[in-house]
Amino acid sequence: MTGQPFATSMQHSDLSIRVLWCCGRVLDFGHDERAEGVAGMTAMVVFSLAGALGGVFPEICSDGANALCRSRELRFQLPAQHTAYHRRILEFGGITLALYYAWRRTRNSTTFTARIYKGLARSAIVGYPILGVAYLVNRLGSIAEAFFFLGFTVLVLTQLQERTDGLVARRAEGR
Repeated sequence: MTGQPFATSMQHSDLSIRVLWCCGRVLDFGHDERAEGVAGMTAMVVFSLAGALGGVFPEICSDGANALCRSRELRFQLPAQHTAYHRRILEFGGITLALYYAWRRTRNSTTFTARIYKGLARSAIVGYPILGVAYLVNRLGSIAEAFFFLGFTVLVLTQLQERTDGLVARRAEGR
């Protein structure tokens, strides 16, 4: 949000991290030929690009914490920059699809990675209705989002670990 302490730093770091993640995903695109792998990587690229937009178009004010901002948002009186902040729909959609494809790809496995994906999927099934209610009643949405972004972080770190393990295995096999 503009005007808040460290807002510019957060904005730039969000943009930088998402662009780097997106570039890494594009470079890794050919290493998992299965449909779930390609679809999951595509979903992560959508997630990354949508998050990068947040670094370019920050939220003007917090509709969840400011009644005037909420009122202006409902009457479409905020600038386009604020409306672009609603790219979170793409961000949540992309990461949810990535989770779905990761779960689907590993659903018959008993590895630690598969158990993480399964736990995250269960959390999302419980969490999305809670997030929806929080948005509808305009209460505690920021707290619900914080839990989602914690889950997103776990998903991204798990995928990075999975890719690193795969790279190490491919090198050991001489491919």
